[in-house]
Order: sequence, then C-alpha cells, then structure tokens
Amino acid sequence: MKEPLARLTEKTSKLGNYNHKYLHIISTNIDSLTSALERVGLRDGVRLWNYSNDIAREMDIVMKAASSPRQAIEFLGCYYSLQFLQMNLRLIDIVKLDLSATSERETISRKFMLEAGGMFRNLTKSYMERLLGIFLEGKPYPEFVMLGVGTRSDQDDIDLGIVIRGKENAGNLNRAMGQLANQMFRTASRLHFHLSEYVGSQSLTATVDEYVAVLDENEYDFIMVNEIIGAAAILGSESLYREFRERVAGRFYFESGQKTNRFHEGFLRGILGEIRSVLAAPKSTYSINPKEEGLRPIKGLLSALKLVHGVEKVNAWEIIDELKKKDRWRKEQYDSIERTLSFFELFRHLYQILVAQDEEILIREKPIEEMVTKLARMIGYEDSGVLSAEDFMMVNYYQYLEGAISAIGVLTGDLNMHLREISVLNPIFSDEAKEIPDYAGNLAMDFIREANPSNGITYWDDFLEELDDERKNFYSRFVDSFHSLPPKLRNKVGRVYVSGTENDPSPVLKFLTVVGKGREDKKAREIFDLLSELFLEELAGLPNPSDSMALIAVAYPDILNNFLSMLDSDSQEKLLKILAEKPKRGGLDPYYDQLVTLATIHHQSSNFLKRHFYPILGKYPAFIRNLHDNEKLREISTGFYSDLTTLPPSEILYERIGDYYDMEFVRVSLMTLSGVGSEVTDSEFTEFSDNYTQQLYEFAMHDILASGGHSKSTRDLFALYAVGGHAREQGFDDDYDMIAILDSTDGGVLELCNRVIARMNLHIIRRGIFPHNRMADHFGSYVVSLDQLGQFLGNRMEDVYVDLSQLLGARMLVGTRRLDNKLTERIIEPLIFERDREYVGHLSAEIKTRHSPNGRSAPGNIKECPGGQRDIELLLLIYKTRHRVRDPLSRKLLGRLKNIDPRHEKEFLMVAEHLDFIRNVRDLYRLKVAAHDELDPLHLMPVSGSLEYGFDAAGAERLYADFIERSERAAVVIERLVDEVWD
Repeated sequence: MKEPLARLTEKTSKLGNYNHKYLHIISTNIDSLTSALERVGLRDGVRLWNYSNDIAREMDIVMKAASSPRQAIEFLGCYYSLQFLQMNLRLIDIVKLDLSATSERETISRKFMLEAGGMFRNLTKSYMERLLGIFLEGKPYPEFVMLGVGTRSDQDDIDLGIVIRGKENAGNLNRAMGQLANQMFRTASRLHFHLSEYVGSQSLTATVDEYVAVLDENEYDFIMVNEIIGAAAILGSESLYREFRERVAGRFYFESGQKTNRFHEGFLRGILGEIRSVLAAPKSTYSINPKEEGLRPIKGLLSALKLVHGVEKVNAWEIIDELKKKDRWRKEQYDSIERTLSFFELFRHLYQILVAQDEEILIREKPIEEMVTKLARMIGYEDSGVLSAEDFMMVNYYQYLEGAISAIGVLTGDLNMHLREISVLNPIFSDEAKEIPDYAGNLAMDFIREANPSNGITYWDDFLEELDDERKNFYSRFVDSFHSLPPKLRNKVGRVYVSGTENDPSPVLKFLTVVGKGREDKKAREIFDLLSELFLEELAGLPNPSDSMALIAVAYPDILNNFLSMLDSDSQEKLLKILAEKPKRGGLDPYYDQLVTLATIHHQSSNFLKRHFYPILGKYPAFIRNLHDNEKLREISTGFYSDLTTLPPSEILYERIGDYYDMEFVRVSLMTLSGVGSEVTDSEFTEFSDNYTQQLYEFAMHDILASGGHSKSTRDLFALYAVGGHAREQGFDDDYDMIAILDSTDGGVLELCNRVIARMNLHIIRRGIFPHNRMADHFGSYVVSLDQLGQFLGNRMEDVYVDLSQLLGARMLVGTRRLDNKLTERIIEPLIFERDREYVGHLSAEIKTRHSPNGRSAPGNIKECPGGQRDIELLLLIYKTRHRVRDPLSRKLLGRLKNIDPRHEKEFLMVAEHLDFIRNVRDLYRLKVAAHDELDPLHLMPVSGSLEYGFDAAGAERLYADFIERSERAAVVIERLVDEVWD
C-alpha cells in the first residue's frame, strides 16, 4: 500500500506544475508535524490526508502541537499546503460529478464557483488569522479590519486593504502585515496591499479618515474606487468595516435627493471609459483571455450598476440577483451576463488549477491545447465527428462573450442616460454656469473644474456630444472661451485636456476631431493646432506610444482617420517619428502596420490619392482596418461589387459603385506604394476600372429605361470604347477618355444612348475624374454613328490622323464582337490599314519633330519627352498598322511584336523595360506628389526613396538624372525602330 504522501503526489500530478511548491512544503514538514501531533495525543483531531470541513479548529490543534512560534509557522504552512491541494482535488471531483453529465452548465458553474470561492476564502482567512496572531503575540496594535478587494476565488494572488482605527501602535500591525506577506508568498498566495499603500501613511494600513481625505482632495482613480466599493471583510472589526462602508464606499452611491453626485459621477465616467477600452481591444487569433475579454468588463459594469441601483452586495452573482429585482426590465441582459460570468469564471478557475496560473491561454500550443481539450471533456463537452470537445467549448466561449458584449452595450446605454441626467456639466451645457457663485468666467476652464479630466477620467461622451451638436452654439462658445485665454494659460489648460492620453488616447483623439471640425475658422484652427501639438507631446512621453496607437487603429479607425486628415504635414511627420518603434505588446504587429499605413497615406500621398481615400474613411471601417492586408482588401471590395450587381439601380447604388471604384483605387495604390511594379498594378487597375464602367453603364441604361422616358433599346447596336490611357491598360489616369458608337440612325435610340452617357459622365465626375468623349466636339453628340465616322475620317489624313489613332488604340468596354468587327471593316481597315504608309508617315513625323532640337519639350515630362510615353504609344501604333494588329497598346503588344518581328527582339525588350521604369516613376509621382506628367526635381524625394535611390535630395537628383538618361537611350531605339518599320 502506498504511503499517503505518495498517493497525494500521484493525485496532484493532474494539477498544474505550480503545485510542486506545496508538495515540497509538505514533504519537508509532514514527518515533524505528524510526530508532534502524536506526541501530544492530537493526531486523530486533524485530517491531514483528506479535505477538512473544520479548518480553523484543526489549525488551532496544529499550533498546539508546535513547541515554538517558528515551528507553529512551519506546521501551519504544511497543513495549509495539504488542505490547499486537497481542496483543488475535491473541486475537480465536484466538476466531474456535477458538470460532466448535465445540460444545466450555467447553473452548476455558478454553484461551483461560489463553493470554490467560499472554500478558498475560508482556508486563507483561517491561515492568515493564525499567522497574524503569532506575529502580533504580546504586541499592542490598533483595531483593524482586513478587506478583500479582489475576486475571492483567485488563488494566484489576494488583493487586500487594511483599515485601522487610529494610528497608535500601527507600526506593530504594519510589521506584522509585512511578515504575513512574506510568509504567504513562501507558502500560499502572494498578497497585494495596493489600496492601503495608495492611501495610508503607514505603508500597509490606512485609517478611514485618511481615505476620506484622499477622496476630498480628489487624489484617487476609478481603479481604487472599484476596490473600495467591492471590499468585503475577511477578518477583524465588523464595526470598523461598517464605518468604512458608510463613510468611504457610501460616497459613490447615487443619492437622488442630492444636488450633485460628484463622487458617483466621477466613478461612472472612469469605469465606463475602462469598459469601453477593454472591449475595444483586439481579440488574439492564437490565445484567449477570459479575464480581460469578459470578466473585467462584466465586473466593471456590475460595479457601476450597483451604485446606481443601491445594491450593497459585493459578490458578482449576488449583485446580479439584486439587480434583476431592482431593474426588472433588463432581466434578459442580466441573464446573459450571468451565463458568461459563470462560464468564464469556471473555465478560468479550472485552467489555473489544472494547467497554470496564467491569464492568457495559448490554445493552439500543443501541450496547452491537450490540457484545454481535457478540461472541455471534464465539464461535459464531447468529440463529434471531426470536431473535438475543445472546438465545441470554444464556440460556446465566443457565443457567451458575444452575448455579454451585446448586453453590456444595452446596460451601458442606460448608464449613459443616467450620467447625462445627473451630470455636473449640465449647467455648463445650458449656459447656467454664470449663475454659479464661484464662476470662473470661462467655459473651457469650467469644464476642467467640473469634469476633472486631469484625474485620469476620459469618458466625456456627453460633453463631446454637446460639442458636436450642430444645432447648438456650444461649439463656438467653447472655442471662443478657449481662444480668449492668455497664451500661457491657454497652453496650461490645453495640457489638462490632453492629459488622459496616458490612460486611453481614444477619447482625447475624438475630442480633437470634434474641435478640428471647424478648423476653417482661424480661432478653431489655432486651438486645434495647439491641442494636437500637446497631444503629440503627451504621446511621445508614453513608454510605448505605438502600443496605444495600434489599439486605436483597430478599435477606432474612423476617429484616427479624421484626426490624421486634420493634421498639417509637419505634425503628421512628427507622429510617424513617434511611431517609428514597433509595439512591445504581443499580437499588435498587424494593427501597427495598419496604423503606419494610414499615417503614411495621410502624410506622403498626393491629393490625387486622397480624393479617393477620404470618401471611404468613415464609411467602411472593415476596409480601413485591413489597409495592411491587400488580399483582405481584395476580398472586401470583390464582395462589395458582387452585392451591387444583384440590386436594382438607385441613387444609393450609384454612390456605392463609386465607393467600389474608390476602394479599389486605394487598394491598388497601396500595392504601388508597397513596391509592387506597374506591370502588375496596371492590370489590377484596368480590371476594376472596367468593372466600374460596365456596371455604371448597366445602372444608367436600366435607370433611364425604367424611368419611363424611353421604350427603345440599343438592340446590340451600341458600343462604348476606352481610348487614351485606359485603353492602353494604364493605371492612375486622372481623366476618362471614351468613344461611344451607334450603328443606327434611329433618333430615339440616339437620344437614349446620349442620355446614358450623360448620366455616366455625371457620376464619373463625382469620382474626381474628367470624362472626355473624343468625338463630341466634332459631332455635338456623345454618340456617333459608323456612317458619321466614315464621312468625317475620310478627309485628308493630316487633319484626322490623331482621331484615327484614337480609334486604332481603342479597347471595347461595352458592346458586341459583331459591332467591333464592323468598326474594323468600315473604319480601321479602309482608312488606316489600306493607307498605312500615309498614316505611319504622319506618326513618324510627329516623333521626329519631338526629337528635333526645336521640337523638344521639357526633358522631365514623362509623357512628351523624347523616349517618353507618347513616343512608345506612337511606336506601337506604327507597328500595329504595319502588321495590321488590333491588340491594345499595352505590354502584351510589345511581347507579341518580338515574335512578329524577331529581328528587333532586343530593341522591343529594351522599350518594354523602359516602359516599366517610367510607369513606376509616373505612378509613384502621381500617388505621392501630384497627378502631373512633368517631374519636378525638387519634389522627387518621396519617389526616389520608394525606388531605392535614397530618400534625400541627392537621391532625387540621381533618380531625375537616371530618368533623363534612360529616356534619351529609349528615344534612340524608338527612332531606329520607326526608321526600320518597312524593312
């Protein structure tokens, strides 16, 4: 038969490794303890190897068996360790018995956690009471009460507050508490005295009067208050505990008869800010944290609600029971919160018993995953098919969490309404501040006096709503009052307004964006600039600014975007420097990438990009949240486009197809900015532009026909062609060249098609793009017939070769192959291919004119310089004509020409490489500087930095010189190819 210690060691092997400490304490002292108990004839009075229901009495027996205080301490530690391990083993047995075969998991979980908390509190209370008795033996000490200010089932640490009546002999009690903390750390759980240390002058203890003084002086925060109102007496004076409840905790309860509830309101603002901050934190993809994700916001909410409804309980489940009675119409929400509370507490408690006393649970790490699966089966989950018990449990975990978050949203809404009704800011909002006896005479300072933003409270939603309400003049009153302060005082007051940055930057950022909304006014602009500068100083002083701002990027992208758009360029650059260091907190890298991408777009992008970026900032948070993940952006925009194609046309859908264009423009722009070459981005840009044009055409045609204005249809006799850059499959053009052709003389159909094109043009313009209908100037109509084209283009070649080039380079967007063939047969072949030498002669002459000393344009013009885009376009038109090819003027055509004319393969390769180079320069210049073809050497640094020439003036000079040199070499090759086209 195994020895008792061996049996206990074997049983506890199923528990977490931290239990080895207790086994070591037992193995070191058990023989001495057993011998001592037998020596005094008390062995039968102590249950050493089983869980005891009379721990206090048995601890007293253990102490009697000791021959000295030192030995009593060792014996008590041994006994505590025995009972601690057996308590946890008993709890595991209870779970297996009660939870493994029941569908009433929530009810049993609550019962289990209440029992676990009671058992642990009884064990630790008994232990600490006897240790204190030893440490205080024969010494005078003041009346005191030990308060538990944390969760009573937490085994890893115990949060305490020690309240004393008077300071006489307090030193003895403080020393005893210090000895208690040392012994508990060695043999039990770590003790924390944060509450007393914060308040009292005697280190570990504080009087009620000291608590009152701290509150009167406003030297507290919501965390301290949360501990105060949740304090439960563990041991000591009941009368002192009642006094503490009345004079200290009682201050924070709502009193309807009082003119103000300053302490109550201050705590609500603090705890609501905390709840919002916790819920806004991103969820990890590889771990869960029941305390942070669910228990903290739930318990914070219960703390607030108990103060509003006058609930005196301190246990979370008992608080919920009382709230269900006092707040009956929210029973559904309280039931949801109770279910989540019970499940999360059970899961967390069992994990800490069985695995480790950690809050973050890495569920995908193999050893941890195996233990979590074991835990899931223990509480009644089973494998089913390919899904494990752990999978089912995790589904429940997130279902409980989502239900609690929804309930919290409803109940915090109630708290917001309550806060608005009792707010000390109401007189300020209603302009009654002037009637206050100590009125300071300044609205901006009134808020500071009443709201205490410098005290870590950042929940100002009612203030921000008032400030943002355009129906009221509160905004202008506030700005005027702020601006009227002397510069030094204005700076001092401004620092108070941004002082909450350390706790939570999001409300400060929201405040700044509200102030910045009127920044076109000089006063408002000055105030916004001052506050933004002070905010950046506060942010730079944080130990980990990137951590804080990365959380903002994922939780409040709209606020962050608004703020960034309001900053001037110098401030944007300063922010990027502050954010240069990556976050230290794990799991934030994707959000940091998003943050830096956003800030970089605002700082380094041109108005050309911003005019597509800004419209979607506040509309589509999911898109903005994924700026760092281009594949995710593609999924979002593709899904968005698919939804559009299934809905009937309307003004909203016109707006949304425009939003699709903006989304894709931003997505492809980000590809370019990240270093993806134009050979890829041109293709992506062309694809979404074609989607946009085709869908816009279908919307417009359907809309006009449905309006009853027309009964006609095009009968497949209409075609819409892209010309210019879009036809060449070139990205990032700022205009939209089109030719609309109708193979009919029917006046009704012509009118219909003209109305469709006019409707399309209207919405294209709203994208900030200029539509050009190339034949409209000649015919006074957006739409032209084939007959009209034939008559017009049959004139002298020197008058029409440019228009012929447009048609030769055109790419069909809407229409049939039959109509495209007609265009080829009736226009392209007879007027271009059959007059090829005449037509090519005009194109060649244009190239030679541009290359001549008198005809040279500015060498830095990407489009018009020798060897530039226009040269390449004309070269391709010449070879298309020579070889009668209808392909678009794109890279693909250059690749085909290598096979058609293999003698010049090397030259075509060189032109293709040069085209890639100048397209990359052009695209980056348009996205980072301006949508101009003329390169300005003074503004090339952003482009030279991206192309690895160096992000400085020298790099810009190298890039410009390289562009000139490459273009000149290309011009020579192009001229030779033109000269040899007929060879």
